[in-house]
This record gives sequence, C-alpha cells and structure tokens, in this order.
Amino acid sequence: MNKSKRQLTKFISENKLKKRDGLIVFDAAIYFAKDQQLQQVDSEMQVTTISTQMAVYIAEFFRSEYLQKHVYKTSEYDFVFAGGNVLHVWLGPTLVLTIIVK
Repeated sequence: MNKSKRQLTKFISENKLKKRDGLIVFDAAIYFAKDQQLQQVDSEMQVTTISTQMAVYIAEFFRSEYLQKHVYKTSEYDFVFAGGNVLHVWLGPTLVLTIIVK
C-alpha cells in the first residue's frame, strides 16, 4: 500500500466514514486556489477503489465552474491526512485541494 493510500485510509477511519452502496460518501468543504484566490465549494465526496488504487471523486459541478478535476487518484497525487477532519491533496510541491469533512 503506497503512502497516499495509507493516508486516505487513515482519514476515512479517523472520521468514521461509512460505505453506502459500495462507496464511501460524505459531505465536505473543499478549498483550492484559482487565479491566486482561495475558493471554497461544498460538495458530496465519494471515495472508491479502482484496481489497486483509491480515488476521491468530487460529486458537484466542480470542473465546469472552476476548471478543476473531478477525480484525484492515490497513484497520481499525494494525500496527506492532517489530523481531525482535514485531508490535503498535493501534486509535487503544490497544494491542490484541502478537503474538510462536514
């Protein structure tokens, strides 16, 4: 299990997120930068397993409005559980998202 997958699994466990219809589903506040401005969107989040990796899916209209991806895979991004209800998603040295369970 890679580090990102371990971090995401710990985030799920610590927040007692439960499976619903085969997916882990929860409501979250998502923070990200766009045009050097901090943006915040509330969305339903889904976590699923795809082959040997895990992926976080943002259910709302995130991409069309903010030009952000819908899916973030543990094989492509670094997930860092910051404790409590906070999960950071990094791409190299760049913080891409902060996800906060509501």
